[in-house]
Amino acid sequence: MKKHSYRAVEAFRGADKTIRIVGHRGARGVAPENTMLGFKTTIEMGINLLEFDVVLCADGV
Repeated sequence: MKKHSYRAVEAFRGADKTIRIVGHRGARGVAPENTMLGFKTTIEMGINLLEFDVVLCADGV
């Protein structure tokens, strides 16, 4: 493995040295980002961690 690739993988390790697989904004590239479908697809794929973006709308909802 190239040295820069190794460092990139190491950045995803948790405190217990397990590599975490993260679904950024859901199953990006497989389902629409930041949607319930994307989040559901992420879970079905067995992803370890789901990260999503939250934005406060002008109407406060």
